[in-house]
Amino acid sequence: MRQLSALKEETQSWQKLEQKVNELAELVDLSVQEGDVSLEQEIRSEIDQVSSQLDRLDFQLLLSGEYDKTDAILAVHAGAGGTESQDWAEMLLRMYMRWAE
Repeated sequence: MRQLSALKEETQSWQKLEQKVNELAELVDLSVQEGDVSLEQEIRSEIDQVSSQLDRLDFQLLLSGEYDKTDAILAVHAGAGGTESQDWAEMLLRMYMRWAE
């Protein structure tokens, strides 16, 4: 049921975006036909909102693989190389810790 709910939410997001784009296209057509330039600023702001929402949904598509919703375990080991490899492993660990924060 959780999976079905998540899929419905995802498809509704795309459907809402499609509906908003269609409404915006109709508004642009009407504005052009009537020669009304008073809505230009509003249309531009709506286009910016749609564009940012599209970018967000597109990014979510990139992270929609089979295992992308699960946690990950990362282990950093120094391996062979003595002090330098230990320092390198420490730097990598610190980098990943900061990224995770």
